[in-house]
Amino acid sequence: MPKAVNGLKQCSACLVIKPVAEFHVSRAEPDGLTYICKACTVIKKRKDIERNKARNAAADPGRFERMTKTCNGCGETKSGVDFYRDNSSADGLGSLCRECGKQKTRAYRLADPEKNHDLALRRTHNIDLERWRQYYAAQGGTCGVPGCPKTDCGVSPKTGMLQPLHVDHDHRCCPGQKSCGKCVRGLLCGEHNRVVGFLERSDIEAVKFYLANPINISDSAEERCA
Repeated sequence: MPKAVNGLKQCSACLVIKPVAEFHVSRAEPDGLTYICKACTVIKKRKDIERNKARNAAADPGRFERMTKTCNGCGETKSGVDFYRDNSSADGLGSLCRECGKQKTRAYRLADPEKNHDLALRRTHNIDLERWRQYYAAQGGTCGVPGCPKTDCGVSPKTGMLQPLHVDHDHRCCPGQKSCGKCVRGLLCGEHNRVVGFLERSDIEAVKFYLANPINISDSAEERCA
């Protein structure tokens, strides 16, 4: 394999001579750099993923029940059903068992909750944490529904972490859970977020009519209350 000379190295894939900064670090190589450049590494990885996806799609889905695999986290050998599916891997399973995967995710979120909140906001609502804070401040640090004193959505039973107020958006603009960012209306607590979602999907006048006209199968109101 070509070695780095005077800060330059030839990629074994594209054969182009590039600065060493264009190669990943690799302790397994004599010069401490991978034998292919970063750009070719991305191309190779994409091809590997597509090949593995095609192979896993054609394989028997029930094979996971018959498989065993050693978890890279706890080191225990477990049944294939104890691992999350990963079509990009050669065997169709992730490297960590479900329990270790959950622990890793929780530790990652606890390590930098603000960074993870920012990433989630960008991914789901196309706003950043600074924009979320502007809404939070404009609402006085509470739920956007007047009179609601809640400042958060409580502790998540899955992660054990405090959940910030939910972002509410106009579903007439962006149906579903994701938004373009321009139709964000404010921040809501979990209860009011569910209520608003229900009201948007329901016929309000029909609900009002039902409340004003309860179904009567008895002879009198007194009999109904009894």
